[in-house]
Amino acid sequence: MAILAGVLFGFGIVGLGYLTRQGRAIPFYSTVLIVIALVYVLFAVMAGDVGVMRLEIAIAAGFIGMAVTGTRLPSRRWAFGLIAAGLVLHGGFDLVHDALVSNPAVPEWWHPFCAVVDVVVGIWTIVLAIQLPQRTFPPGEHAIQRPSAK
Repeated sequence: MAILAGVLFGFGIVGLGYLTRQGRAIPFYSTVLIVIALVYVLFAVMAGDVGVMRLEIAIAAGFIGMAVTGTRLPSRRWAFGLIAAGLVLHGGFDLVHDALVSNPAVPEWWHPFCAVVDVVVGIWTIVLAIQLPQRTFPPGEHAIQRPSAK
């Protein structure tokens, strides 16, 4: 049941992106990766274990770093590719989490659920990276669109 729910949630996230007109926006998928990475920190807070919290924060920082770096790359393909890699890697991390971190607040069903969500959204992000035309940004500009000051 957790796997089926993960598939539905994964497609739900992609669908939500399109409903909000963010389905091809790098910051949307970057934000998804950040939120996904922070869920284990939330579980650590619920467990009330400072040591587990520190470890979960350190791990989340790596995924957050990938998400933020993805928004700063000059190529949309590389940006989507890095964010997709972060999502798929997090899916793998979900499967080995218990071997690396003892966090008693993580529900038993969470690992397969989250792994499937990560992989579904990650694969979709890879599809976007392949489909989108290669576009680079001028020096000083990045994947996040900002209005120019005149």
